Amino acid sequence: MSILLGRYQILEKLGEGGMAEVYRALQLNLDREVAIKFIKRDFTDDMFAARFEREAKAIARLSHPNIIQVYDFDRAEDGRYFMVMELLSGSDLASLLRLMTQQEKRLSLQEVMDVTRRAADALFYAHQQGIVHRDVKPSNIFLTANQHVKVVDFGVAKVISEGQLTYTGMTIGTPHYFAPEQGYGKPVDHRVDIYALGVVFYELLTGQVPYDADSTLSIIAQHANAPIPDPREIRPDLPYHVRDIVRKAMAKNPDDRYQTMQILMTDLDRLARESGPTLIVEDNEATRIESGPVIARTQKRTGLIAILAAVLVVTAVAAFLLLTADSDSEEEEAGEKEPTAIELGFAPAAENEYLVLVANVKGDEAAGVNVTRYLSNALGTGDLAVLLGNRFRLENVAQEIDSREDAAALAEQANATLIVWGVMDAAALEVTIQANGYPEGAVDRAGFTLPRDENFAARLVDSVPAGVSIYSQIMMLNRMMQQGDGVVMVGLLLNWSEETVNLGEKIVPSTPLDGYLLEITQAFVAKEYEQADAATTNALAIAPNDITLYNWRYVINGMFLRRNERAQADIQKLYELMPDNPMPVFDDMLLAYINSNHEEVLRITADVPWDNTNQINFITLLYRIMAIYSLGDFETALEETNRWISLTEGMDIRQTIISMEPMRALIYETLGDEKAAEADKVFTRGNRGLDMTTQSLNLFPPDSIPPVLMLFGGYLNEVNNNTTFAAFAYQAGLNAAPDDYLLNWRLAVLSEQQGNDAMAYQHYIAALESAPVPFPIASYQLALLSQEYDTETDSCELLAQAEEDANTNLNLYEVLLEKISTAQSDFQCE
Repeated sequence: MSILLGRYQILEKLGEGGMAEVYRALQLNLDREVAIKFIKRDFTDDMFAARFEREAKAIARLSHPNIIQVYDFDRAEDGRYFMVMELLSGSDLASLLRLMTQQEKRLSLQEVMDVTRRAADALFYAHQQGIVHRDVKPSNIFLTANQHVKVVDFGVAKVISEGQLTYTGMTIGTPHYFAPEQGYGKPVDHRVDIYALGVVFYELLTGQVPYDADSTLSIIAQHANAPIPDPREIRPDLPYHVRDIVRKAMAKNPDDRYQTMQILMTDLDRLARESGPTLIVEDNEATRIESGPVIARTQKRTGLIAILAAVLVVTAVAAFLLLTADSDSEEEEAGEKEPTAIELGFAPAAENEYLVLVANVKGDEAAGVNVTRYLSNALGTGDLAVLLGNRFRLENVAQEIDSREDAAALAEQANATLIVWGVMDAAALEVTIQANGYPEGAVDRAGFTLPRDENFAARLVDSVPAGVSIYSQIMMLNRMMQQGDGVVMVGLLLNWSEETVNLGEKIVPSTPLDGYLLEITQAFVAKEYEQADAATTNALAIAPNDITLYNWRYVINGMFLRRNERAQADIQKLYELMPDNPMPVFDDMLLAYINSNHEEVLRITADVPWDNTNQINFITLLYRIMAIYSLGDFETALEETNRWISLTEGMDIRQTIISMEPMRALIYETLGDEKAAEADKVFTRGNRGLDMTTQSLNLFPPDSIPPVLMLFGGYLNEVNNNTTFAAFAYQAGLNAAPDDYLLNWRLAVLSEQQGNDAMAYQHYIAALESAPVPFPIASYQLALLSQEYDTETDSCELLAQAEEDANTNLNLYEVLLEKISTAQSDFQCE
């Protein structure tokens, strides 16, 4: 076993491709196993070396849960270049597809959508960082045994294609996945990845590539000229929208394709909401709808797990998620027995778990329509399952329920949050979503009716899933507020779609209260806030102690209608209904934030404990830190940020919301310590807060978003090179608070980076004039700009002011003081 550069012990060869060989190795200084990919000796010239180093550095900076992590790169003693990557166990999609073909099985529609979306998310992030994959194909998408999708082999194809298209007779990329422009050697951009992922999407659905021939040139010609095949010709059960996604992703002209992976993901999400039950083809039968219960993502996985196990290999680019496969269950044989946890085959919900039960719909079997299946699929693939992740569990119970009392008994026995049940007769289908253990005066059930008319079959496909999804979300919010799951609540709010507006035309709310609940969501999506306020007030007249309704009305009035007194009254009601719960404190704090009253934020949050691991409690502390930062107490902001990061290490909150490393990077930039800031920017690039920032700006009026959040959102986008959106966020914040010194400062920095010195100068001046505390970084940066930009400002005077301000805290501004001293020497200041 050889030693590589004294750092890696080579253990065994894992595989070989046209350009590279992959080995399992031990990283000696960290005692961890890694994978090392050696580029073959054909690629050793100086031009390639420069490109390889540039691209390897770019790829190593990629930090995304669905992208293989690159640890290191270098040149071996024998002259070969290599990359060091994480080593995981799993199977690539190509191997999985081959074995499924042998066993005459296919991936379900839901599995295909989930895999494709995760791969699209990884590629979208890479595109934002300026990296184009150029070789997207099933063998470069992996499943891991620990349920992750990983896209691998970033950048190598890009490096080589920048030189010449082929080396030693080898074509870069794989013709079966070539976009037309790629096949003919034309200039390419990120849209070749969109095309290739469209091909992968088609292949996952059908089990075959869209174009095939005996020669590479023939395949390339088909990509350029042949009609785009419809996957429904092979799987006629697929929804029409699947065909539309394939056609859009694989459009011949790049301008006709999805222009970003994000737009493709939006269509995949819409398809997931609209699609019917999960589909699986097996045992040589035609495609059929399984009759067994839907297994939620967090339940025991069967079926395809065995296929993954059969092809499980240790590989340098391991990784991939195997999703749930439906299988017939013994639960169907339970009959009409009294429900018990043991007989039903599942344990009661754990303390922090959201368990949803779906009972067999009474009467659907006699009608020959498996309504239960539609209800289960809507919940198992909906926003609740996605946002709650492994805290969400869906269980089917093989018992028909036709009364609230029976539903309550079963839900209590299983410690379930919700139970969904229904009754169908010749006239209508009635669906009820019932909560477990909600207090008196709260909304503890909701429901709707679907008439059995000539449109019933069509509405069963699109209206029932939408109805059960939106009412389940509404019913779940009460529990989420009690639990402090603020991020999930915001996520549901941001995901409400235009489809909700028309839902009232397709289903009939069961009670007046159900009608008001639907009206609230419809008015909110339509941005009819006066109507939403009135509907909430009407609902509160029926359910006077419902915390969700009070919270809704506070949001409507505090964030949209800007009626502070009305919003404050609802917050006080929440304090009464939720004593010792951090949720009212968060609402109270946020209202002060909206009004840019940072001193009031600190007063409200003064007693927020650091030892309470409730999610909303830590989010409140996050906002408190941003208020401290806005008031100019940078030292305390840095101390409390370090404390927040330390306390939340390893907690779920670090995966569900933006981490505080971006905030610390911003603080370090304020202190002039760019090196320390750069270390934290690794967490900032591709941060999940980007999506929430963008969605918030689309949903909320800019003047209802605190300027410090505009600052934070703009900074996230600035670091991720989304400069247009960063400038928009900074300017939107300044429109609401033109004297905000931090927003002026960041817009000045961004303007200077973009070469707009005049605008940069203007905003540096504004930042210094409005700063409530000494602000040496702005004085220093303005001095440097003034030296280059033709102004009457004396750079040496600015540096002297910066030095005086920084000397107020020598430890805090140590790095900046060194920079100031260097600049004074360079400018020959006396």
